[in-house]
Amino acid sequence: MEKIYKTNLSKEDFKMALTECGKSAWIWHSLDNFKIAIQFKQEEKFEYVGQGAMEIDEEFYGETKPIDLFQVYELAHKTKRTSEEDELLEHFNQAWTDENGFDLLKFAGEQIEDGNAIGNAAKDLYMQINAKENGGQKLTEDFSELSFVAAEVATKKLIDQAYDQYAYLFEPAFSYDQNNFKVRCDVLKLKPNKHVEIIEFKGVSEVKDPHFFDLVYQAWVLEKLGFIVDNLFLGHISKSYIRGVENPDGWSFSDLVKEWEAGIEPIAFAEAKAIVDQMEMIQTTPEDNLILDKSEYSHFLNIAEEYKKGVRFFDLYQQLKANDQLDFLMVQLTNLMAYNAEQINAYFQKDECELLMKFDQKNQQFQYASLMNKNVSCYHALPWFDKARETVFNFTGSPAFANVHKAYVYRQTSLVYLDDIPSLNQLDHQLRKTPDKPFFQPQHHTHFDVYKKWAANPSLFDETQIITNRLQLADELNIYENYPVVMYDFETVKWAIPRFNKINSYYQTPFQYSMHTLVDDKYDYENPQTMEHKEFLANLQADPRPEFAYRFLKDIFSYGPGVYVAYNQAFEKMVLKRMAYLFPEIAKPLMYIVQNTVDLMNFFKGSKKDGRDWYLVYHPLFNGSYSIKKTQPALEPNVSYKDLTINRGDKASQTFREFVDGYIDVKTWQTKIFPDMLAYCGRDTLAMVVILQRVKAIYERMLINEKI
Repeated sequence: MEKIYKTNLSKEDFKMALTECGKSAWIWHSLDNFKIAIQFKQEEKFEYVGQGAMEIDEEFYGETKPIDLFQVYELAHKTKRTSEEDELLEHFNQAWTDENGFDLLKFAGEQIEDGNAIGNAAKDLYMQINAKENGGQKLTEDFSELSFVAAEVATKKLIDQAYDQYAYLFEPAFSYDQNNFKVRCDVLKLKPNKHVEIIEFKGVSEVKDPHFFDLVYQAWVLEKLGFIVDNLFLGHISKSYIRGVENPDGWSFSDLVKEWEAGIEPIAFAEAKAIVDQMEMIQTTPEDNLILDKSEYSHFLNIAEEYKKGVRFFDLYQQLKANDQLDFLMVQLTNLMAYNAEQINAYFQKDECELLMKFDQKNQQFQYASLMNKNVSCYHALPWFDKARETVFNFTGSPAFANVHKAYVYRQTSLVYLDDIPSLNQLDHQLRKTPDKPFFQPQHHTHFDVYKKWAANPSLFDETQIITNRLQLADELNIYENYPVVMYDFETVKWAIPRFNKINSYYQTPFQYSMHTLVDDKYDYENPQTMEHKEFLANLQADPRPEFAYRFLKDIFSYGPGVYVAYNQAFEKMVLKRMAYLFPEIAKPLMYIVQNTVDLMNFFKGSKKDGRDWYLVYHPLFNGSYSIKKTQPALEPNVSYKDLTINRGDKASQTFREFVDGYIDVKTWQTKIFPDMLAYCGRDTLAMVVILQRVKAIYERMLINEKI
């Protein structure tokens, strides 16, 4: 029998084309396509921006290190690779074999584990549901351990021979058009006469557009195979579930903490220290450290029928199917995936993401963005430019100035290199859509101006020119004249399924801190004897918070009142506030630190609320980033993370999680990993000292120069 469609279309292809860009979907459709994209890049025809970004649930604070998969591919040609590079390359090669299509989650170890955990929880939940609904009269079947081919054979056999005996199938496999379309449903509910319901599970708390299209793809394939889909559901994590904590009003954890914090009065040092002096370590029970009981899954997981309030997934699916629109779309997408090099070359030159769909709030349905006048300049495949040079894509990003806005600059003006832009003010007026609304933001002008001074003659660039607002910088530096100055940094770990009592999904559980204390103005980052350093790293396969909190408070209150400093204080404050909310006996000392913490990042990140300009200090080597991994090496290149075995926060987090979950034995942890973990966190707070010392020195040099 001849195939209906030109080529295969995976679920990932389908989702990516409609929620991101058809160009991205084509690139990741197959290794052959990817190699053509690489060839275009090498021939300086096209460059790709944003490829390799991973989905993060915004409700749960965290950080993800972007992965450049084009660079990962080049590792295959590298003769000497690190173990981490070998692991990346292995994941890259395996990702092409996934029946759902190329999946970026293969590159995030924690996300793989969490995805598997949510999948297993879904099965357990529906086995409980089946027991209640059918009282053991109907069966369930799990195909998850089988390969796709074996699962498809087993699924067909069950459907043909024992359909009426089963209520729920877990990861059954189906294919259509001779494997051009493949589906594995997380949960499939069987009803009489081939009527079914599809339940897809995601380890997130918010329903997003790709989740809807995930369901659409599955429903379309099953209906082509003769099933009648009655309803669609998305299983996801409950925002209101906190393990072991009553939450009758169903508030999210962040809202609970926010409401609680509003009632906290300013706390005096003496009051906080008195509690610390008398405190004992918080006691936990063995039950607090057990894996979450399966009886909790019905509270922990939500089964959503609606995409938005009053808008069902199934109704949106029916609208998309109307007038054979979905059938035509499948033809359109498979034709696109089959494009050869010449055809895709022409397609890559389109200015917009023409297949992008968005939810039309007015008409309560999904529409092409172009029909809603909401299409955006495509940044996924652009006319080639040299990423190594300073470009508009290095300008600091924000929701109001994302890659789509940067691509708009390039596509509208053909300007991308800062060297080729004579005046950013002039370009700003040229690009404005309304006369009184600037296109570029203040931080972009600062970036541009400092870069231009440096680029004119890098060898003669006066380092004091990186100071862009001396008055505001003086105010910031004055904060650090009150000693002791305590620089602190946390490492945290998270699980999708709450691992301990008193945490929710993806709760940032602190397991390590480093603390560099400057007791007077004679500190020198090159001389450890001029500073005091305290540190802690959990060493037990249990909830680390009791010992973490005890040690942290004892260490930080061993000094008199001073200045407490974090880099990106929102994170450390969040960790402390949530512990204070959950452990009221130590809430006051924890909240004292919260109330008196300042942000070293204020040198670089602006705030309208605080009346502070962006980039009081801007070095050309920041490349538009205010991450400590960029700012510190630019200010002092002789201090780096390159010599460390563990040199990223996400790697430290994953390693500790593997230890707690028993994948790393205690002996290996204590003899081989523990020292490397300590070194990494200690380097973070040392980097903070470096930044303060270098900024202060450059500022003082500027004052001296002005007197000469």
